[in-house]
Amino acid sequence: MSLVNPNLEPHWQKHPNYPQDNALGAPDFSLYPCPLRIQTTSPTTFLLLGIASTKETSLPGVSSAHILLRWSIPYGNYEDLFIGTTPMLLNLLARGTYLHHKQIKAAQGIKITAQGLEHAIAGTGLYVVGPDDDLEDIKEAAMEDMKSVLSRIDKSGEGVYVQASTLGSLEALLEFLKSPAVSIPVSGIGIGPVHKKDVMKASVMLEKKKEYATILAFDVKVTPEARELADDMGVKIFIADIIYHLFDQFKAYIDNLKEEKKREAADEAVFPCVLKIMPNCIFNKKDPIVLGVDVLEGIAKDTKAIPVGTPICIPQRDFIDIGRIASIENNHKPVDIAKKGQRVAIKITSTNPEEQQKMFGRHFEMEDELVSHISRKSIDTLKANYRDDLSLDEWKLVVKLKTLFKIQ
Repeated sequence: MSLVNPNLEPHWQKHPNYPQDNALGAPDFSLYPCPLRIQTTSPTTFLLLGIASTKETSLPGVSSAHILLRWSIPYGNYEDLFIGTTPMLLNLLARGTYLHHKQIKAAQGIKITAQGLEHAIAGTGLYVVGPDDDLEDIKEAAMEDMKSVLSRIDKSGEGVYVQASTLGSLEALLEFLKSPAVSIPVSGIGIGPVHKKDVMKASVMLEKKKEYATILAFDVKVTPEARELADDMGVKIFIADIIYHLFDQFKAYIDNLKEEKKREAADEAVFPCVLKIMPNCIFNKKDPIVLGVDVLEGIAKDTKAIPVGTPICIPQRDFIDIGRIASIENNHKPVDIAKKGQRVAIKITSTNPEEQQKMFGRHFEMEDELVSHISRKSIDTLKANYRDDLSLDEWKLVVKLKTLFKIQ
């Protein structure tokens, strides 16, 4: 099938890179373009085309792009520009013959082939510079859309990597991630399929913030090489063609990571509490100590809630440690935690069997308050992994106990 008509009007010239046998190298093309350079009589015409997608061709140094014509194309001088249309506005993704036109009017889909289109960004504008146009001004205008997108990248360098099919899709996703209800920082962006280079960029977060070593791929494919590299490096890739589905996947991943971190840090987590011994509620004085207490402030946890239970000390007795809460009962029923205002029975076991067992009536008395023994490390653990698990009043108690224990 010949795509170049030698009898065309002199306004159309064959591009020098186009093969003599007219072979376009299928299957590189999803469509057969009309590889012609347009030379017309209106060199000052301003042309704006919206790029829908780009693809490399078998022609040396030439790529093709599906575009949407926004305005008419009258005569002009368009260097290294190929234009063709499908008959009767057929779907651009179907193979077919192209018709030659002296003039194209909006709105219809056409295909453009030119050098350097592999660097074009889908969704941006394509500008043709006329003799009277300032090239630098046109370059600046062409970069405006990208400047808007780049301004949304987190300046701290921490965040997820975002990939979308077009500039418009990318802008929509970035706007969603930036919203107060979502608030997910973005450290890098890309347009088009996810390649190995994108995985490498996202992997930087593995050393900074593991949960952000992810790629949110919106309406794009992932190359097998990129998927293999991501699996090897530990970079997570989430794919969806609906923004909310993409967010749901990422949120579920973050929630699982948080729970995993909580389990790993549970041995170091000490929740703040202040307990008062209830009169006539001394059920066992020693090994283990069993007492009835009022929870004056904070939250007490046993070994079911955290592996080692809340460590208890007596500030009035030189901060002597009497053990950890092994179990809690409320109305004769076992519970994992006891909060402010509750009256519960607690069993306290020794933290070090080799040391002398502490005893009620010898090491502490009825009037002594029982306080959770926090430390600098336990405070940092709460901040890093249990921040949302404590109420504002409980955080205020942490500050109060920090002063009591003279923690810097």
